[in-house]
Amino acid sequence: LDNTTTVQATPGTISTIGPDVSDSDAGTTRIPQNPLLSLATAGQITQALATYPRRDDSVNLGFVLRNDGDEPLDQIALSSPIGPITCPESTLAINDSMTCTGETVLHQPDLDSGQLSIVTTATANSPSGTVSATDSFQLALLQVADVVLSKAGLLSASDQGIARVGDTISYAIGVFNLGNVELTSVAANDPLIPGLNCPFSSVSSGFLNICTGDYQITAADIAAGERDNSASVSAGSVVGTASDTTQFLLIFPLAPTEVPVTGAALLLGSGLGVALIGMVNLVRRRRVRA
Repeated sequence: LDNTTTVQATPGTISTIGPDVSDSDAGTTRIPQNPLLSLATAGQITQALATYPRRDDSVNLGFVLRNDGDEPLDQIALSSPIGPITCPESTLAINDSMTCTGETVLHQPDLDSGQLSIVTTATANSPSGTVSATDSFQLALLQVADVVLSKAGLLSASDQGIARVGDTISYAIGVFNLGNVELTSVAANDPLIPGLNCPFSSVSSGFLNICTGDYQITAADIAAGERDNSASVSAGSVVGTASDTTQFLLIFPLAPTEVPVTGAALLLGSGLGVALIGMVNLVRRRRVRA
């Protein structure tokens, strides 16, 4: 603020000594400026499925910048762990605002923690110097624990494909994590196979782990013409427990050329793993649509 002040005085009537006097002074006073930048973040998930968020789902983010100060701002830049952010302008006039955009994806740690957390910092230059603003954004994520169990069996018949006492049925039991959080303390059980081999204790979201075990056919099985049994699984997670059961029926061939098949049915050859995965995918589609 530039200003000039003048003072003038006239002698009074009592004394006439001296002439009129006057003086002036010019000076400059600096008025403090207040540059101010504000930042607010918003986000929305684009889910691959309508039920709940999953790993690799995309998240669209908007960053609203506003010049709340009394100086224009330029060279505006944003820094965020999500990567590049696009802004329509690099300057903001006083009281103006703009929305910048960015995109990220959900990672498994986000789902396991139940929220997406992003800290973003904006900086800008003003005639008075550099200003900055930081915003911490949290997006709550629905957590779901769900497990699907499937079972398949392969008969190793010793007599031209005909089941005999002592022949082996090799079972594979698939534990599929259909939820979006990690399953822990996974325990699969099959009363038909006391020595069920499950070389894992956790299953990541979207993954299938397989237990294996063998069973020897008994005379009672031969008399029944089939072997029917069920398996179960239970698991923990950050949002509670999940469990499932499944049943598998294997009908024995009556003759080398006679192979009755029903339901989950008889699996011969080397297609055990393929059949198991197919069963899981079928169950998965049904569960998702339900």
